[in-house]
Amino acid sequence: MPYKKNPQFILLLPCAILIGAGPLAHAQTTTPYSDNILGATGLNTVPSARMNESGTVSAGVSTLDPFLHSYIGLQIARAVQITLRQSAQTSSLRGGSKALYPGADAKLLLLEERAHIPAIAIGATAALGHKQMRTPYITMSKRYNNLDFTVGKGWGRFERSGGIFGGVEYFTPIKGLSAKLDYNPDPYRKEKQNGQFSPAPRWSLGLSYEHKSGANFQLGLQGAQKIMARISFSAQPATWSLRPDPPPATPFYAQRATKPFPGHVAKAAKMQGITVQSAQIGDTQASTTIDIAPSYSTAWQIGRTARIIAGHSGKNVESITVTPEHDGLGGMPVTLQRRDLEKAFNQNAASPEEIWNNAQFHPQDQQLQKHSFPQSPFLSAFSLHLQQDLDFSARHQGLLHRTSIIFGKDQNLAFKGLSYNMSMRAGLLQNLDRYDALQNGNIPVRSDINLFAQRRIALNTALISYAHSITPDWHMMINAGYLEEMYAGLGAQLLYRPFGKRYAIGAQLWHVKKRTPYTLANLGLYGGYQNSAQLDLWYDLPLDDLTLHAQGGRYLAGDNAMRIALEKIFDNGTTLSATLAVSHDKTRDILGGSINTTQSINLSIPIGNVKGVRYVPRDTRIDIRAASLTTDIAQTIDAPKSLYNMTTPLAYDQIAKHWQEVTK
Repeated sequence: MPYKKNPQFILLLPCAILIGAGPLAHAQTTTPYSDNILGATGLNTVPSARMNESGTVSAGVSTLDPFLHSYIGLQIARAVQITLRQSAQTSSLRGGSKALYPGADAKLLLLEERAHIPAIAIGATAALGHKQMRTPYITMSKRYNNLDFTVGKGWGRFERSGGIFGGVEYFTPIKGLSAKLDYNPDPYRKEKQNGQFSPAPRWSLGLSYEHKSGANFQLGLQGAQKIMARISFSAQPATWSLRPDPPPATPFYAQRATKPFPGHVAKAAKMQGITVQSAQIGDTQASTTIDIAPSYSTAWQIGRTARIIAGHSGKNVESITVTPEHDGLGGMPVTLQRRDLEKAFNQNAASPEEIWNNAQFHPQDQQLQKHSFPQSPFLSAFSLHLQQDLDFSARHQGLLHRTSIIFGKDQNLAFKGLSYNMSMRAGLLQNLDRYDALQNGNIPVRSDINLFAQRRIALNTALISYAHSITPDWHMMINAGYLEEMYAGLGAQLLYRPFGKRYAIGAQLWHVKKRTPYTLANLGLYGGYQNSAQLDLWYDLPLDDLTLHAQGGRYLAGDNAMRIALEKIFDNGTTLSATLAVSHDKTRDILGGSINTTQSINLSIPIGNVKGVRYVPRDTRIDIRAASLTTDIAQTIDAPKSLYNMTTPLAYDQIAKHWQEVTK
């Protein structure tokens, strides 16, 4: 018996965030190609071989009888496009839906367009998700002046009609306006079975207009009988100005001072926004340790610190060693030659490349190591996170959503590497109370999120952490307390991240109990202990500056699973990621279906350092997550800190990537 539910497409907040961030960009970079009604780059109803710019994020809503679609898309790399979509079968925007078909769509660019060769891509609608919408395809596109031609072949929904699709897009002289004509072979066979749907002819004609803000509007007709419409917004977070301009440097000295002044280094560095733990000036060497701040690149902070030390080192010091640290973890010391700095700033004779060629990265020897001082006690930072969760995979309730504010504090204690984290979660908007968790006799892992979401104010985290760098390559961390919203207990992480290599290997182990939403601030615990253990592998792909993260092991539901993720971190701190998880176990929904995969798209935007944004903590960010919120498979602890992320500012590739800033 078909069920009636009003589909909710709560994409207003993500769109508002993207629109609001538009003014932060120095220049809005847009692409002439727009989405089709399913969210993939294409014509009206069919996909093309075109891609958005790497790092593009999009969100939209579209309608064409008999479906209403909502989606969030991510161009995670130049050749990889991923879309999370919810399709509701409904012939009336005011009525309820007869069925909901969630899915994760994917498109992969195989060949870039050349002078006499078209662009070629393969993909699949509902590559993961409900098979009702599944349509694998191969497509080709070729541009000729203002015309862009597309032809392809599809299977699944297309194959009973031969599977050939195609069309053309004409880019008019009016900036942002294009006309699309296409042919879609979908016979809507299953939708016609109940006799209540009559498809229009398979050709469609539409107009698409993209405003300079990134908002895109499309209106058209299918077979001159059915109206189609789409509203979407796209943005490139990499273009947003999320970090302040570095403070101006004090003039570099014309000649060396006769005496060293090590006591002046910390004060001078503080005026530049740099925290220097100690400064040691010897006969020919000077050294210091700095706490890397997220506001500026590690390379800039190393270069600016070296300039400050050079100005206070007296006459005979020739080499300056700077050891970066972050969150209590130690990085590889880098030694710069003082004469290279003097050539760069006094004679304009040394470039960042020359400084790099003479720089030395080496483990700290005993002579310099003994001068390392612990971090200053009471060095603290507040955090403020706006978290927007969306679930496109709930087949029985439409789009689920939850908006929360998490306010907390991280504080380093007197003992180096020891810190505590405490945060509170305030619920703003949510419709998870519409979701009824399945009762299977076991303690739910995440599927009781509806009960947690109903509490307006709750303790989010309250834990003690100890982080330590055994060597610049080996790092460990121990956590104990209320680890996240749903779990409390103990955890340990170990990371091997060799300096100068593209890979890293890690392991994590968690021994936890489930928190209960029926107690004050969700403080109570119940049930037995649950153990979770995973091995992690990271590899920095040279293509598109991507990181591949593979994880496997035993998860909180007792299932064995594997996760694969792609992550991209932009220079302004914005992070994009897409994750696919496959479990040996299956989760069931109230329609009787089963699935053993989950997927997510994540966008994190740091705004604590944005110029003009005042009175917010330094660690302030907006997190948008489109994921399976109610599933129990392939779930691990949402650790407040990740060793891999903590060591990223100390990594060789991050320093090398921004080395041009060493002389800024």
